[in-house]
Amino acid sequence: MKTWLNRLLGSEPARKTPQKSAPVTLPASTAKPAEAGAGFAVRRPLVAANGNVAGFEFCLPASVEERLRRKADPIAQGAHALALMSSMRSTLDNGRVALATLPMA
Repeated sequence: MKTWLNRLLGSEPARKTPQKSAPVTLPASTAKPAEAGAGFAVRRPLVAANGNVAGFEFCLPASVEERLRRKADPIAQGAHALALMSSMRSTLDNGRVALATLPMA
């Protein structure tokens, strides 16, 4: 405590702060912007009138939608819909809006 007070009052010189290293640059992502996020669903932000993020829109990736359209398997469609709804859980738990977009069967 004494050393802290001495530094505060100016009787002890301040410690030198370490120099920051150069920022690391990461390579640009090659993923498509809509499908860049990790996880099952594509998540797009919903912006409120004041500019804040109000919630997210969840939809299936385009490749999954196309595959479900071709096969027309109701069990697979239900499983994907359930997985999409499950991925919305964390958004809803935080009190934000979550919209789901599902393809027509």
